[in-house]
Order: sequence, then structure tokens, then C-alpha cells
Amino acid sequence: MAKQVDLVRAALAKGDSAAIGVRGVLCFLDADWPLIGGSFRVRGFDVLWPRLVQKLVGTTGTLEPAGVVALHRLLANAFPPA
Repeated sequence: MAKQVDLVRAALAKGDSAAIGVRGVLCFLDADWPLIGGSFRVRGFDVLWPRLVQKLVGTTGTLEPAGVVALHRLLANAFPPA
């Protein structure tokens, strides 16, 4: 995952968007979270369940709608479908 996060950061830097935070997250579906103690981090990456990921990505940020569109375009160009 570290390599993938680094690739996204590099793409953002090329597009003058290096100030945007990039965070690696693993999300496990249908995990029995009470048995494993809740969310945790491994090598700097969060390991979460779907509702917590939704809360994390659903927060209001500082980008205006046009900035979101530009960011999407930048990442879509950097990582075209295989």
C-alpha cells in the first residue's frame, strides 16, 4: 500500500496539488470488529470498518466543487483504466 500512496502523492505533486493529504486505508467488510478490538494502524495505515471509512471520507473539506472536479481529472489522467 505504501507504493500506491506514494504514486498518488507523486501524481498530485505533478499537478500542483501536493498540499492535499493522502492516506492509506484498509477496509474490511463483514469483520467481527468487537473480537479484534476496533480500528487500529499498521505501518501508518488505518485498518477500519465500512462505517468508519464513510465517516472519514464524508467529512467536509476545503476544496470547492471546481477543485474536486480538477482533482478527479488529474487522478483519472494519472491512473487510466487498465
